[in-house]
Amino acid sequence: TSRVWMYVFLLCLYSAFSIAVCFDKIDLHLAFRLTAFAITICLLISLIYNPLLLANTEEIMMRVDGNAALGTIAFGQMGLTAIIIGACMMRTEHHTFLKYIIPVFLISVGSLITLRAGSRGPLLSLCCVVAFVIITSNKKPLLGFFLAFLFISFLNFFLRDIIMMIANVAPVLAERLINTSSDDGRTILYQEAIKSFLQHPFFGDRFAIIYSDKTFIYSHNMILDAFMGTGILGGIIFIAMYVSVIMDGYKLIKSDRKKYMWIVLILIQKYHYILHIMV
Repeated sequence: TSRVWMYVFLLCLYSAFSIAVCFDKIDLHLAFRLTAFAITICLLISLIYNPLLLANTEEIMMRVDGNAALGTIAFGQMGLTAIIIGACMMRTEHHTFLKYIIPVFLISVGSLITLRAGSRGPLLSLCCVVAFVIITSNKKPLLGFFLAFLFISFLNFFLRDIIMMIANVAPVLAERLINTSSDDGRTILYQEAIKSFLQHPFFGDRFAIIYSDKTFIYSHNMILDAFMGTGILGGIIFIAMYVSVIMDGYKLIKSDRKKYMWIVLILIQKYHYILHIMV
């Protein structure tokens, strides 16, 4: 728990405070181009040093990770970030090279990485991002929510066909999607997390489920982790902050879609990622 608080106060809050204070002085267009450059280099390195990305489908027998620093989930999320950056470049850039060639590379390779990483989380994050784009693209919020509902319903209706298409590129991910009814033991983790919270409901105790042999595991649900570690007040504050950030992102993207879209969409992606809800 002490390490978590050190991470929160010495790294996260310090960085967040710095960005909040200096946000108006940040050149967002330059930041966007630098982010696109960095993610392009990461994709090129991944293609060169990870032969499984370009292997035949029959050779893919396991989930593909990036390197020692990027596991399968983080690798898949990096691919999704590349897709988001590429899509935003098509909307904001005017130079042919930046508007078409680089974005097509980012979206194509990003899609390949997202699929072959074999994690369901990035796909769910992608659905959240697309749904958010649909909602914010309409002047009438109710119409946006209705169209997002139709989008999710469409995916659900054609889910088996979509999985069959994915199997042509990423058979491991397709198999995991078919067996997604299995919760991988997460239900037990959720029950253990709730039990841990109820033992210390007011101020919390720790951010992980600790067993009698001193081993520990996280609940794979950031909301439950917040309630376990900080108690009922801290959990409520976490949820309030989460909702507040989503609402602020909605307002930003409505105020200047071209300027803020890439930031807000990556935020939506990362927020779904850290929650780890049923992925």
